[in-house]
Amino acid sequence: MNNTGISIRMTAVIALFSAFFFMERALSQGLDYKIKIHTPLINKSKKEIVILARKLGIVEILKWTHTCYEGKRPGCGKCPACVLREKGFREAGIKDPLFNL
Repeated sequence: MNNTGISIRMTAVIALFSAFFFMERALSQGLDYKIKIHTPLINKSKKEIVILARKLGIVEILKWTHTCYEGKRPGCGKCPACVLREKGFREAGIKDPLFNL
């Protein structure tokens, strides 16, 4: 927690929602058409997303998603994004299809 009592995660979520709000507004004004950006996974952990993918029968699709900050495929395994992805699959008890290419 920071000195205001707001967690760093909550601060990041607020920043993301603000960014989406301003993006919606800019796109809506530029296109003269109301744009709504939906973010149904924003409050879910990687584990929850992987479990949802399994429930929907679409885990295999996740092999086409990109995570690595280094731009490597299947991923460097060391950057924060790769570490978080690996943790999510491990906690969900599901093998990451990205490494079955």
